[in-house]
Amino acid sequence: MWLRYLINVTIFIMHKTTTPHKKDQASLNGPSEKTIKRLLHYSKSIRVLKMPDGKMEVVNPN
Repeated sequence: MWLRYLINVTIFIMHKTTTPHKKDQASLNGPSEKTIKRLLHYSKSIRVLKMPDGKMEVVNPN
């Protein structure tokens, strides 16, 4: 449970630091592919689903 919270906070912080000029757009579209790839590099337990509308969804299988 705490791991999911940690991942969400990490994504939120990475969004604020990587896309400050597009923060409204970023929050609407969810995590960017670059952010997800960076997260996947550090944690092998995270799975990413590409939604039908093109948005990315981070899923923790635990």
